[in-house]
Amino acid sequence: MWIIAKIKKNQEEIFKYNLNKKISDVEYYYPKKNILKKFSNRIRKTSINLLGDYIFCFIPELKNFDTGKFQFIKG
Repeated sequence: MWIIAKIKKNQEEIFKYNLNKKISDVEYYYPKKNILKKFSNRIRKTSINLLGDYIFCFIPELKNFDTGKFQFIKG
């Protein structure tokens, strides 16, 4: 089952860590695009999230979805 979650941009790893504590087998889909920007004769690599604040989580063994279990995950 796929779950779409809204996360804070600077707390992506915290969200993944807390979700992995509750459910062990989770796959994430969070596409990013790498961009090269030029600032005063220097090239800087940055990445932009294509989905914005959202992340897709695939949980294969989730049959009975209980929203209360996932409601207060930090991130």
